[in-house]
Amino acid sequence: MNCLIFRFVLLSVLISVLLTSCSGGESGTGITGSDPKVSVGVITGFGSVFVNGVEFDTSHAQINVNESDATEQDLSIGMVVAVVGSADRAGVVGKADAVYYESEVRGIVSQNNQDGTLDIMGQMVKYDTETVFESDDDTVTVIEDIPEGAVVEVSGYRTGDNTLHATHMTLVSNTYTTGAELTVKGVVTTGLSNGKFSMGSLTIAVDSTTQFVGIPNQQLTPGAVIKVKSIRGVLNNELQADIIESGTSDYVSVGDTVDIEGLVMNAGVTPSEFLLNGFREYFSNQTKFKGGTASDLADGVKAEVEGMLLTQNEIEAKEISFRQTAKLDLIAPVTSINTVDNQVDMSGVIVKLTNKTLLKDDDKTTKVKKFSLADLNEGDKVKIKAYQDNLSMEIIATQFRRVEALSLDTTFELSGVLDELTNDQAIISGIPVDRSQITTLSSENVGSNVTIIGTTPLTIQ
Repeated sequence: MNCLIFRFVLLSVLISVLLTSCSGGESGTGITGSDPKVSVGVITGFGSVFVNGVEFDTSHAQINVNESDATEQDLSIGMVVAVVGSADRAGVVGKADAVYYESEVRGIVSQNNQDGTLDIMGQMVKYDTETVFESDDDTVTVIEDIPEGAVVEVSGYRTGDNTLHATHMTLVSNTYTTGAELTVKGVVTTGLSNGKFSMGSLTIAVDSTTQFVGIPNQQLTPGAVIKVKSIRGVLNNELQADIIESGTSDYVSVGDTVDIEGLVMNAGVTPSEFLLNGFREYFSNQTKFKGGTASDLADGVKAEVEGMLLTQNEIEAKEISFRQTAKLDLIAPVTSINTVDNQVDMSGVIVKLTNKTLLKDDDKTTKVKKFSLADLNEGDKVKIKAYQDNLSMEIIATQFRRVEALSLDTTFELSGVLDELTNDQAIISGIPVDRSQITTLSSENVGSNVTIIGTTPLTIQ
């Protein structure tokens, strides 16, 4: 498989960016002991911009959204962005010189399979419960309700073969209006012939009005990574190409420190290396592993790599961190908030938040853009995705969302794996619950995924 396919998700984020300050020193950063850094990952919070666990000060940063000047208000939780700037050596705070966002596809839904996948103009888009979905249409509140023919914008990670794992999805409109721009990125699967080529299952028509940017001699060969823009839309099931751009611009310099989150590919094919979002990652016995070991590297595993750029597409990994998978979901009212220790008591369950916790306000009556614990009130209902840390045994939230709730709503809903069931308690993904509080238990099969519903406060035994 052409290596360009793996490079594409990162290169396209900064399609026209030339970094001239990545190899600079600490001058002007305002951060003691700071290092130049390019961080690529999902926005998990605001207040500054949180990416890969670093809180980047964006007060003097250039913001660019889909190749246009923008503001921080144009960014959303769940978007994959590239932050150019510096960070302290502890990896906690940083200063952003620029933040770049570019969607992977803005296109027409040709098929909603309602099984965790959408076909959007030849791109297979996968989504799950962690995908952030935005919609201003009250009749379309979940991805499964998106009608065929609707226009959506998607951000996420690619894993090859024009497959996109969505981290953020926006319903732009329920129908396409001629003249509205459509964009699609990906890999050419069938080269240009007789005015047509393909990207996945999408056929693209080229004519004398099509502009080529950064593509010498209009060479559209299989394996080439490109971006297609269209305002003429789809005619006779073919996307009419108005602009075709190369998707392989370089944006970092050899020797730069990079911090990249993504999905592992080609693990184990060659010893001591794998692919992550377009870069070949090399590791050794000098590489530090967090949350796992080298044996845990497997295709589809979410990981973060910090290291040094050896060539334009090769990284020497200094540290590899594994993103732990959320194994439980809890919806419950908040009974107390500890902003000092970043902890919330959700009706008996103490939940810890970190810099990597995705924070979002889904309550339409409040809808705080830069949502944080400071905006939370006792009695608010919150939905979390979380895991139990193997060492500290703390419940760590990967997602923390305030949701709408009826007044005096004291019910809870807990989903996870049924670890144990006795006459006195049910243990769900490490959380023991008094059975007297449970009004509904979806299954009594130990080892199965279950949902329990009951009344708070929970008595954690």
